Amino acid sequence: MLYERLKHWRQEDVIGDWEQIQIDTHARAFMDVCGASERILKSPIAASYKLLLWIILLIDLACLPWLLTPMFHWGTVVIIFVSCYLMFGLEMLAEDVERPFDDSANDLPLDDICINIRASVFQLLSSNAAAGVTEATDTYQPHRQKSSVG
Repeated sequence: MLYERLKHWRQEDVIGDWEQIQIDTHARAFMDVCGASERILKSPIAASYKLLLWIILLIDLACLPWLLTPMFHWGTVVIIFVSCYLMFGLEMLAEDVERPFDDSANDLPLDDICINIRASVFQLLSSNAAAGVTEATDTYQPHRQKSSVG
């Protein structure tokens, strides 16, 4: 779609040769970033890694009480609860970080990033007296609203 839009602008004489060369450089870089982001999205953590992590987690939590009881007696219960909370929390955090493009509050704020990029592009276009281009391309609408955490 990006290159179709550039082709349309060139045919309509909205942009000249020099602008097309400049925009093409940035369009190629943008497409490289899109490809890298898609590879991140499509490359899940291997199932064997997750299984091994869970096995180590369960063995650790099963053996920990036997190792700590002689030293801490009833304090072992508190240590085990805190340890379980931290270890399972770490595992859940790792699963959340594995998917940075989802809609949860801890994921990348893609809509905010797109809005900032759009504002920067329109500012550059308007500074080059290309007001007709900004009106024709102002079509981005965020698809979701992020809630702030904290």
